Amino acid sequence: MRLKFAIVGMGFIGAKHLASIQSHPEAEVVAVCDPFSEESPDHSLPVYQDISSMISAHPGIQVVNICTPNGLHARQAIECIAHGKHVVLEKPMSLTKKEAEQVIFHALNRHVKIFCVMQNRYTANARFLKHLITTDNLGSVREIVVNLYWNRDRRYYFAGDGVQHAWRGNAGMDGGPLFTQFSHFVDLLYWLFGDIEVLDAKVANLAHEYVPEIEDAGFFTFRTGSGADGSFRYSINAPVSNIESSVLILGAKGAIKVSGQYLENIEHYSGDQLLDNEYPILDNTHTHRLVIRNVIDAINSGNDIDTNAIEGMKVVEVIEEVYRKAGKKGLHLIQK
Repeated sequence: MRLKFAIVGMGFIGAKHLASIQSHPEAEVVAVCDPFSEESPDHSLPVYQDISSMISAHPGIQVVNICTPNGLHARQAIECIAHGKHVVLEKPMSLTKKEAEQVIFHALNRHVKIFCVMQNRYTANARFLKHLITTDNLGSVREIVVNLYWNRDRRYYFAGDGVQHAWRGNAGMDGGPLFTQFSHFVDLLYWLFGDIEVLDAKVANLAHEYVPEIEDAGFFTFRTGSGADGSFRYSINAPVSNIESSVLILGAKGAIKVSGQYLENIEHYSGDQLLDNEYPILDNTHTHRLVIRNVIDAINSGNDIDTNAIEGMKVVEVIEEVYRKAGKKGLHLIQK
């Protein structure tokens, strides 16, 4: 019997989830929910205006994929959990640790599973980095440097008619670029090194006066549990297009630097014993399919969840601490 899915939010990411689920013969989408859509992308599925109506009409739904604006994730997850449904949560899990804890509490009470979407873990070089760290190929890690220079200009925040996007740039729905653009890289740090301590942080809005509720650049330093020092610099002020995404890891026995939006390039790799990267190169469409593959296997066969709710909460906790150290009160930026 095929696992029955529903999708909440039919924007760009929702459509990607739809295609990813439909690529698996063991899964099917039976309904979608979006108050701003009257039909699904493939015109074949019933569309509902709210979650309760959708679940009432299709009580056999087993999994709900939440692909809505960031600020809605936690409350919608809790609503689905109340109906006894497993939940696939697009990143970020929530905009506060407290909300993430509430999701976990309700999921434990209803004995349902939470899957957090961090599909970049499946990319070849992310998996290679994980292998190098777990096998101690680089030796004791001493320094970590993350640099992210992306483009998100007025075109991203405003439609052609000059009307601001419904949630982008909104503090309560977007949360800022660390949540919306760069949480994958915060997750990579946690996945590779475990808990990190944020030492110091700065954020500023340098060029996005038209979305004053969020920052457009930031920097924080951190320390891993094993004592490695790190820096994380991010910006959405690159002109025209993304310029850089890079992660540099310096160890006692070797070093590696990977780059590219999905870390698809190895710029440098040195050490006493060099390993071949045998992980398959996947595009972003295929990585989402692997997220759904894990959902199917975890529910039907009891396999481990690749990115569980605790890990999703840890990412939120780090980002929240960055904003606290930077002086960002709640979700409102103190201008530089």
